Formats: sequence, structure tokens, C-alpha cells
Amino acid sequence: MTRRVRVAADPALTAIIEVPATGDARLSLWRQGPSGVRLERMTSLVSSTLAHAVDESRAARVVALLAPGQARCRVCELPNADEAQLLSALTLQAESMQLGSVPPHRSAAAVIPRSEGADRCGVVVEWPPSEEPPALPGSLLSSRQLTFAGDVSALAALVTVPGVRGPLLLIDAERGVVSFAIATPRGIALRSARENLAEGGVDAIVRLVIETALHHGASGAEIESLAEAVRAAAAQANGAGFGCSPDDLTRLAAAIGGSVDPAWWRQHAIHAGAALAAAGPLAALTTLLAHEPGEEPNAVGRVLNRLADPRVLTGLIVAALLAIAFGPLVFAWGDYWVTRWRIRELGPDKLREVVKENDLRIALYRERAARTWPMSKILSDLACCTPEGIELDQLNIVQGESVSVRGRASRHDLLAPEEVVLRMERLMQDSRIFTRISKGWDAANQSGIMQFNLSAFVAAPTAPIAMSETQDWAKLTLADRRHPRARAATPTAPPPPATSPAPSNGASGQGAPLATASSDAPNDGSVPGSARHRSASAGEGDSAGSSPTQVTAANGTQEGANGAGEAVAVSSSERRAPPPAGGSRAEERGLATTGQPGASNERAGPRGPAAAPADVPPDPLTDEQIAAMTKEEALAAAGAVARARNNPAFNAETVARLRAEFDKLMAHVRSK
Repeated sequence: MTRRVRVAADPALTAIIEVPATGDARLSLWRQGPSGVRLERMTSLVSSTLAHAVDESRAARVVALLAPGQARCRVCELPNADEAQLLSALTLQAESMQLGSVPPHRSAAAVIPRSEGADRCGVVVEWPPSEEPPALPGSLLSSRQLTFAGDVSALAALVTVPGVRGPLLLIDAERGVVSFAIATPRGIALRSARENLAEGGVDAIVRLVIETALHHGASGAEIESLAEAVRAAAAQANGAGFGCSPDDLTRLAAAIGGSVDPAWWRQHAIHAGAALAAAGPLAALTTLLAHEPGEEPNAVGRVLNRLADPRVLTGLIVAALLAIAFGPLVFAWGDYWVTRWRIRELGPDKLREVVKENDLRIALYRERAARTWPMSKILSDLACCTPEGIELDQLNIVQGESVSVRGRASRHDLLAPEEVVLRMERLMQDSRIFTRISKGWDAANQSGIMQFNLSAFVAAPTAPIAMSETQDWAKLTLADRRHPRARAATPTAPPPPATSPAPSNGASGQGAPLATASSDAPNDGSVPGSARHRSASAGEGDSAGSSPTQVTAANGTQEGANGAGEAVAVSSSERRAPPPAGGSRAEERGLATTGQPGASNERAGPRGPAAAPADVPPDPLTDEQIAAMTKEEALAAAGAVARARNNPAFNAETVARLRAEFDKLMAHVRSK
């Protein structure tokens, strides 16, 4: 791919573009010389090729002509002063007249050059935002090189040619617009108005010019000669185009080096006036912009600018509607043929058998989902709804009915036992899996532990549950919550291989404070009933003084050997896997255990801080926790705090906290 070399622009060359409502666009190139401007070339071409033609022309300035009547003009009288003061006075008058109604990039002002025997005046040209720019290519519209000029700007430049008196007429019969410029003792007079030329004809144009001349102080004798000049200019315009008196035509031809043929001026006059204005003191009148100037748009900005074109946007809307209407049909047709191509090796009979088998399998899965509960999921959901401070002693699930739990609640995070149970109820309600929750509890004992019962109906057993990380025991275990620094500093060792299959309690990986035990035992068939029950008791292999923990699940879809409902009692001592080294599995996963030899139910709270590694400070103790301690518990806690505050690894803030807690503990011991 060859890269086109960009040719440097010629600063003396100006390109004028005219895009009529009908027909081809016209591009003229004008060169600035010491005596004015000269026409180099004028071509007619299609609008889509304008951008390429402008690039090839090497013009330093590109001016696009607005349609007749799109630009409004105002003539302001100015005092006799230097040019800088005149421009400031003209700017103030323009702002007072516009009052912000026209954007700055669509307004321009210029001081008319000094003429002998005439007062100084200025011209203000406005391009209202309601007027659309000509139909130019998008690449040309977004170019910073392109500016716009109105027909009145071209007439203002032509009437300032020395010796030209006017009137200079520009008639557009299709749009019904008449623009003219004349020289008066008060300066030039510019006007662009709409007239019904079909009814008034030349008389309407004469009346319009005479009204403007009288407003600028013309005398009666001047009016009579002006009326004759207007009729002569209208005859030269031939009803549509540019026209002027023969004397003015000769002076204009000498200024720009053109022909004296009226037909030539009907086609080239506005182009010549715009080029003359762009190269002279009225250059500001040719600097109108279609959009507010800003940074050069990137690829996304250019696409958005392209979409701003009404024609492009209409095409995209039509294409989107067609895609919405016929897109599904096309995709379905394509999917049909792709599927047919993939299964072309299967015969019709084989295909029907496969479809029938899939339908039966889907119906079977749908029926099992409607009739069977996922017990492991329900146990996991219940574990996620069980907060810290609750130890479950017994859990009972009856398929198709409800779930009930019995356990103990203690103070946690400054929450009373009753508030901990209420928090569990709120978590179960927020999960939208458990509904119709009922609860009850006994009074708390001297240690602040309260027995409670809770039952709920399982409304959506297969619905997914969404829990935060602080409540999901699989994401953040109890050990990680109590000792985050120790867990982060100590690498996790892989678990030892199990010597026997570990029982599934339905909440594996959730880390809830739920004690479970299960094993298999032969069914003696001594317990009748329509629903089958599985129960697990941890008290068979324990001491007589321990409290058994039970997990009971009723499943009406399980089938026994004899087809009748029966209860099965199993012992957890037969198939329980050995706990990992360093502590029981329940303690590692944050589970509370009861009835197990060597198990401990003590938690950080009223009974004192739990044992922590040497590089981890004890958990903070609140005043309520210290007040609930016995003398022996307070002494043990004071010893742990005293050892920790002498550890040089802790910062000053931690040492200050431990010293304050030690003082509170010793004060509590002395009060006993």
C-alpha cells in the first residue's frame, strides 16, 4: 500500500464551494494578486467527490457558500475613529443587538473600508442555528479548513470596489429571496429579504430597494435615478441571478479580471465576491462555522458526528427495525440448516429415538426436582443462616414440610442471646428459602447461655442462596475470623489422607456451628411409619454424662428393602474419620460440638479469651464480658493478657489496650 504524499497548501489560493438544491456542486479556485483576485478554474462535480477535489486543489482556504437568505445582515453606523476603536464599537453593538441569541461561531462582524464622502459603518452577519449547512461530505464538514459565507458577504465585498455605486442585485426565484447592496452617503446598505416575485415582479424589488435607500438618507432626486438603476439591474439578472448597471459591471470586471458578459457574472459573481471578501479587509465575514470549534475528534467522535447526519441515522433506524423483524427468522433458518448438516449421518429413525430419549430424561429430572429435596443444599443453606453465638444441638428436616432446630445461644458481639436468635431468624427470612419461622427460648442461665427452639417452612429448597462473605462459612471460616493474622502468616498444610470415608452432613465446606454425626446400621424394622427417618447420635461412644447431638432427616422418596417406612439408627463411632492434627475438625471449621470426649464449648466472651498464637494478641474484652467472668476466669484472662503485653512484637497501641484490660481484670478479681 503506497502512502499519498501530502502537498503543501498554497496561501494565495482560495477555494469557493457552492452546493445548489438541485444539480451538481461547483468548485472555483481564485488566486490573490496585487490588484485583486483572479479566477483559475471552475468545475462542476458530484458532491461526494468534493473532499478529494479540495485536497487536490492545494487551496489554503476553503469557503462554502450558504443558500440565499440563510445569512442575516445588519449595518451599524460607526463614529470617526481609528480601526481598532471602530472594531470594538462594532462588537459592542453586535452583542447588544444579538443578546446571546446567535452562537459566536455563527456570527461575524467587519468594518467597511473607508470611502470618500461616506460615513463609516460596519456589517454584522448572522447564521441562525435553525438553518442547516449545505449538503457536504462528512469528512469535509468535520475539517477545520472549511468555513462558510453568506450571499450578503459577497455583495458587501463587491460594493466596496472603488467606483461601484450599485445597486448590486442577487435574485433567487426558487427560494423567493432578493439580496442587494447599494452605496449611500451614510455608507453601504445591505439587505436580504423574501419577496413574492411571482406577484410583484420587478416592482416589488424596486420598492424594497427604495425603502432601504430612504432609511439611509437618500434624497428625492437620488430615488428617481435609483429606481431606473434597479430596473436595469433586474433586467440584467434575467429574473434569476446577479445583475448590476453596465458601469458597475465594467469596474467589477477590471477589479477581478473577469468578463463583461452579464451571463458570465450571473454564474460567477457570488464566487468572485466571496473570494474577494476572503482576501481583503472583510475576511471576517467568511469565517462562519457550522459547529462550535473544539478538539479534533478521534475515531469515536468521527463516528458520532457521522451518526448525527439525519440521513445516516434514518438508515440505521430502518436497518435496526428490519433486523428486529426478520433477524429471528434468519437465525432460525441458519440454525436449522447447521443442525441438519451436523446430524446428516443420523437417519430419521435414529434421530427420533434420540429426541424421545432426551424428552424422557428431561421429564424424569423435572419430576425428581419437584418431588425430591436436596438435603445437602438445605443443610448448607441453614449453616449460612446460622451466625456466631449459636450452637445447634439437634436438627430435624421433614421433606415437604419443615425444618426445626434446637440449640443454645450465647452473647456475641455485644448482642444478647435473644438478639443472636433474632439475627438468625432475619438471615433465614432474607435467604427467601425459609418462611413462616416460629421460635421460642428459655431464660438464660448464670453463664449467659440460653436454650432455644426454631422451626421454619422450606419454601424454595432448590433456589440459590446469596450470602455475603462475612456470613458464608466456606469463604471465611470461624478460625479465619477469630485469628486472621495467624491464618494469613501460617501456610495451610494439606489435610492428611482419610483412612475411611467421611460421613456427609450436608453442610460440608460451609463451616456453620452445626454438630453432625452419621453412620450406617442395619434396619430392624421395629419402628413403623409412612416417612423414612435417618438419625445420627453422637452419644453411643461417649461418656454417660455427655449430651448427644442428633441430626434427623425424613425423605419420603427413599426406598427400603421391604418397601415400607422404617427408622434407621446409626452410630457415629463406626465410620468417623480421625480428626486432623492440632485440633478437631469441628474446631477448625468453626463447628460447635457436644458430647465428644475432649471437646470444648468455650468461646471468646464471658468465659475469657481463647488461646492465641504467640504473635497474635488476645481478642479485645468488653466491660460486659469482664463483668460476666468468675474469679477464676478473670485470673486466667489476666494471666494471658499479662503475658501478651510483654511481647515486644506488638505495637504501642496494642500494648496500651492490653494494659487497660489487665487493670480492669484485676479490679474485677479484687471485687469478688
